[in-house]
Amino acid sequence: MKTFISKGFNSNTYIIERFDSVMIVDPSCSLEQINQLISGKKLVGILLTHGHIDHTTLIGQLSNKDCPVYIHESEINLLFDDYENGSSMLGIKRSYKKESLNIVTVKDNSVIQLIDKEIKVIYTPGHTKGSVCYLFDECLFTGDTLFKSSIGRTDFPSGNLRQMKDSLRRIFGTCKSSIKIYPGHDETSTIKEEMKTNEYYLNWVKVK
Repeated sequence: MKTFISKGFNSNTYIIERFDSVMIVDPSCSLEQINQLISGKKLVGILLTHGHIDHTTLIGQLSNKDCPVYIHESEINLLFDDYENGSSMLGIKRSYKKESLNIVTVKDNSVIQLIDKEIKVIYTPGHTKGSVCYLFDECLFTGDTLFKSSIGRTDFPSGNLRQMKDSLRRIFGTCKSSIKIYPGHDETSTIKEEMKTNEYYLNWVKVK
């Protein structure tokens, strides 16, 4: 797996590679870097953790009818609503249109095949109503649900604090401590490390 991290507004973008095929998680930072990293490979899917514009900036340039864009079924409206996805507030014009994308909706526990490996969808609403995490081997791509030492905001449209608490309980209750976390912003971490240091885990999840 190759990763690169944005330094500004946009989210971290991750590339999952298996043999000659790749999938991209939240393509948003540098089209030139992405094209360099996937050169000679076949782009077989784009995985969106949610529909906020800082996670979706480049899907219009990368997707085509042969490359599905995976997103939770309850997040479709947010993806194309410029108020809810933040593009109008930030003065950013969407680079994608619904009719030009091959949208494939996922649900909780959906499995996406990448050659001989599986990517599991974990439904984690809270930051938005359709937020998900993607589990690939020992890697958990958490979007804006779980960060290193923090969590995502719940005060944006469709955010929900109660759902966020439930989603965190699920992540920490079902994921092995050895799993590495690849968040939408900031640095990577592990489930084990977050169980030691993340105040939201300590206050909401850990049994005292």
